[in-house]
Amino acid sequence: MPQHPAGFEVYPADRFIEIIKAWITHPWPMTPVQAKELYESLGYRVYAPKPRLFFSEFAQEEPDSFFTAQHNQVGNVRISVSRPCTTRTQQDENRISHVFTEYCAIIDSSLRDSISQRKTEESSIRWTLDNDIEIRLAKLPRNISLRIASPRMTQLLREEREMGLTSYDDILEDD
Repeated sequence: MPQHPAGFEVYPADRFIEIIKAWITHPWPMTPVQAKELYESLGYRVYAPKPRLFFSEFAQEEPDSFFTAQHNQVGNVRISVSRPCTTRTQQDENRISHVFTEYCAIIDSSLRDSISQRKTEESSIRWTLDNDIEIRLAKLPRNISLRIASPRMTQLLREEREMGLTSYDDILEDD
C-alpha cells in the first residue's frame, strides 16, 4: 500500500491549553516518577526501554516527547502537540503559522494573570510565569514545538542570559 505524506495535525486549542495547565499547575520540583505519571494522565504512552521518552497520539514509530532530569528533579519537558508535515507546502506553512498564532493567543488569554514576562524571539515566544515556570512555543518549518522549563531551569536560563550566554554558537566549535 503506498504511503501518503502526512499533513500537519495539531491538538485543538482547548486540548493544548489543558496540557500546559496540567504541567504548570503541578507542584515543583517534580520527580521523574511524577513526570511519567503526568504524561500518562494526559494520554501519552511511555517508551518502555527509556522511561523518560513518550509517544503522543501524533507519534508514528518513535517517541516524540520527553523530559530531562538531574538529581531526581525534572528540568525541561518537551511535549509534542502536533504531527510534523512530511512535505513543506505553502498550505502547510500557512497552517503552521495560523496554529502558532492561535496557540500564542490562547496562552496569552488563558494565563494572562500568571504571566510575568513575555519575550518574542525570531520564531518563538517565551512566557515566564509568576511561579518561575517558563513556556516556550516555537514555530518550526514543519511543526510546532512546546517546551516547559521548571523553576530551577528557568532560574539557570535567566542567570545565563544575565551573563550574556544567550547563544552557544560562540562557545561551541564544530569539529
